[in-house]
Amino acid sequence: MRKSSGSEPTQAPIHDLLAGKVRRAEKGRGTATLAIRLGLTALVMAVLLGVVGGVARVRGESMEPTLRDGNVVFLFRLAKPRRGDIVVLRRGVERTELIKRVVAVGGDELRLDGEGRLLVNGERETYSEFRGATQAKENGVGFPYRVPEGSVFLMGDNRETARDSRELGAVPTRDIIGVVITIVGRQ
Repeated sequence: MRKSSGSEPTQAPIHDLLAGKVRRAEKGRGTATLAIRLGLTALVMAVLLGVVGGVARVRGESMEPTLRDGNVVFLFRLAKPRRGDIVVLRRGVERTELIKRVVAVGGDELRLDGEGRLLVNGERETYSEFRGATQAKENGVGFPYRVPEGSVFLMGDNRETARDSRELGAVPTRDIIGVVITIVGRQ
């Protein structure tokens, strides 16, 4: 114990010692609280990404020039696909992920003009830059074609090489995983 300027001993060293232990304990609790908050935030983000969003990788050339092989896209699962949207879907027994553009929705009528252009409800499509002429595919759907309700008609932006609804027919909207919201460069 220290003596004060008078003759009475003071409790300052004990008080300082206890105060230091309390500060260290509070600091430890603050670190633990921060770690718990960060962990919970990461968990919530992972659940949201799995439920509300997603990530997919472009494979192949069917969406060039818009998307290239190896691009990564982020998607929003809760969006309703609209004409012009790029979507990710699962098709076939293997449930392969495909990335295509919505060119028509349920009720739309599609025609091909004699110059390799797609007409949607009598209007030329204008929402995408695409490569090549739009032609019917052998053993594919016939044109004019009316898209069934609850379905979308999908095409790749690389019209000459894309395997799409011209061959496979309209796609039920339940097969759509989500709408692409952003494109990231090569992986």
